[in-house]
Amino acid sequence: MSDKKVISKELIELYDELLSHYPEIKRKGKTSAYTSMNGHMFSFIAPEGFLALRLSKEDKKKYNSTINGDDVIQYNSVMNGYVEIPDEIFRDIDRVKVYFEQSLDFVGSLKPKPTKKKK
Repeated sequence: MSDKKVISKELIELYDELLSHYPEIKRKGKTSAYTSMNGHMFSFIAPEGFLALRLSKEDKKKYNSTINGDDVIQYNSVMNGYVEIPDEIFRDIDRVKVYFEQSLDFVGSLKPKPTKKKK
């Protein structure tokens, strides 16, 4: 697990830079930055100060064997399918885009969640 960090303006700027390559994806969240598609969250900046991405089982297994990644734990629970992106990858736009696109592809393949519109 990562050392505890504070979500800095720099991390948000890196996240926004990454998202600028995907105009169809909008950053959401008032207190925490995240993205979602079809009702499925697939990326976020963790309170500990790292980028987390949701990958398919196959991509996560490959990622963890290559990067030696850890499970993402939030509120004492493992977030199924999420991987922690180390700073050195997050700061390298070409490298992080590879994993972000895997995340996009995976979430795009999921059945959309029904919306909960208030009347």
